[in-house]
Amino acid sequence: MTEVLDRFLRYVRMDSASVLDGPDRPSSQGQLRFAELLEAELSGMGGAWTNSRLADGSLLLRLPASPGYEGAAHSAFLAHLDTYYGLPGAANPRVVDDEIRR
Repeated sequence: MTEVLDRFLRYVRMDSASVLDGPDRPSSQGQLRFAELLEAELSGMGGAWTNSRLADGSLLLRLPASPGYEGAAHSAFLAHLDTYYGLPGAANPRVVDDEIRR
C-alpha cells in the first residue's frame, strides 16, 4: 500500500470516540492519543510549519507566509479528532480496490 493509505488506515483504526457530556477536553484519552500521534508525525516530517498543543488538547499547526505576503490575511483550517460517541470508537477498514492493494 501507499504511505498515504497506510497512514489513513492507521488513523481510522484509532479509538477517538468522544465521551458524551465528559468534563474534560478532549473528552477521551483516544482523542488525546490521536493528537499526540499527529503531533509526533508532523514534527518528524521536518516541514516549514510549527506545531504546538493547546491547553484543551487541540493541535495547532502554523505555516509561515509566502515571501512578500507576510502582511496578508490569515486562513485557518479546522478538523475534529473525535468521532461520534454513539458508535464503536475504532474502525476495522478493508481495502477492496485491487489497484490500491498492488
